[in-house]
Amino acid sequence: RIYEAGGITEPTDELLATTTGQYQADSMSLYRALHARDAKIVEGIPRLASLTRLPDLRREGSVVTLAACVDSASVVLRGDGGYLSRGRVISERLYFVRNGETLKIQSSQWKELSSC
Repeated sequence: RIYEAGGITEPTDELLATTTGQYQADSMSLYRALHARDAKIVEGIPRLASLTRLPDLRREGSVVTLAACVDSASVVLRGDGGYLSRGRVISERLYFVRNGETLKIQSSQWKELSSC
């Protein structure tokens, strides 16, 4: 929804409920940059191709790690001033920490792939 709206300047309730720390800060930097360019998805749909738990992998105090692969190769973003960007296929490890009674994404590692 954030990409369809052209970015945001402040975290949404959903972002606050599911993220924390550096992951939230990095996400907001990206979303603010999209907002500044009024960049929106004009073609394609990002697709979650896989989601896998990695039970033996921990980082920076994380308690759960998930591996996700998102295929956004069909996505086109357009914005002000002729801005144009094409989606990519991204494999990402998401590191969750306990925050009260919930789990939130604290950090991640990602790399671009040719396919999921």
